[in-house]
Amino acid sequence: MELGLKRMLPWLAFGCLLGGGMATAVAAPQGSGLVAFKTEQKLDATLAALLRESMVLARTHDARSAALRQAAGRLARLNDRDAVQVYVRLHRGAALVPSVLRAAGLQIEIANERYGIVQGWIAPDALAALAQLSSVRRVTVPDYAFTRTGSVNSQGDVQLRAHDLRGVGITGANVKVGVISDGAINRATAVSSGDLPAGVQIVNSPGDGDEGTAMLEIVHDLAPGASLAFCGVAAAVDTSLQFIQCVQDLDTAGADIIVDDIGFFLEPYFEDGMVAQAVKTAATGGVDYVTAAGNNADGQYY
Repeated sequence: MELGLKRMLPWLAFGCLLGGGMATAVAAPQGSGLVAFKTEQKLDATLAALLRESMVLARTHDARSAALRQAAGRLARLNDRDAVQVYVRLHRGAALVPSVLRAAGLQIEIANERYGIVQGWIAPDALAALAQLSSVRRVTVPDYAFTRTGSVNSQGDVQLRAHDLRGVGITGANVKVGVISDGAINRATAVSSGDLPAGVQIVNSPGDGDEGTAMLEIVHDLAPGASLAFCGVAAAVDTSLQFIQCVQDLDTAGADIIVDDIGFFLEPYFEDGMVAQAVKTAATGGVDYVTAAGNNADGQYY
C-alpha cells in the first residue's frame, strides 16, 4: 500500500499542477510526474496555461479553440489553426539544430544563433515535447512591438531649422534614410499627392497601418533629396527578433540613417538587451541611429 502510494504521488502532484478537479478528464502526460513538472517549469505562465487547456479531453473543436484563446489572453498569439507563436530559448552553447525542433512540432520562422533564440509556431499540445528537449532552456511568448504614437502633426522642419539648411543647398542628396514603424500601406497615395517620392524601398514587409507613411513624409519634408527605405513591424513583422532583422536588413540595404518609433516592454532596463545590441552594432558600423523616446504628443512631450 505504501509503495503504491509513493508511485501515485508524482501523478497527484501533476494533477494539482493542472489545477483541475476529478470531474474534468485530462490526458496523461508522457513520462513521470517529475518530468512533467520540470517540463512545465520551462514554460512561461501563459504557455503553461495553454498546455493545460490543450490536455483537457472530451471537448468539441470549437470549445477547445475558445478555451485556448481565453487562456492565451492578450499576451500570446494564436493563428487560425490554434497554433501559438513562441520564442524557444536554448541553453548557452547548445547547438541550434532545426531538424530536432521541427521534429518536436515547431514551425520555424526565425533562428537567431547569436542569441540562441528560435521563433516559430507550435500546437499547444506539443509544448511539452518541445520543452523536454535537453537543448531547450525556456519557451516563452515573443516580445511584441508597440508603436509610440504621436497625435499631432510634427513641426520639426521649423524646430530643426532644416529649411535653413535647404536654403544653402543641403537637401539630403546621396543619403539613404531607413524608417522602421508599424506600416506604410498607403504610401502610393502620398506619392500621388507629392508628399513622398516614387521608389520608396520596402525591406521585408510594408507592415500594417500608416504611421510609417507619416514618418517617411516627415523625413522627405526635412531632406527631400534623400532616398528612403522602410521596414514594417506590424502584422507579419512585430517581434523583437523581426525588428532586429529589420535593423540588419536596412543596414545591408545601405541606410546611412535609421529611425524608428518602436518599443519593446520586455527589453531589460539596466543593460543592453538584444534589440539595443543590434542597434549598437549598426551604429558601430557607421549608421546614425535615432529612436523615439516618450513620443506621445502632449502626454509625455516634456
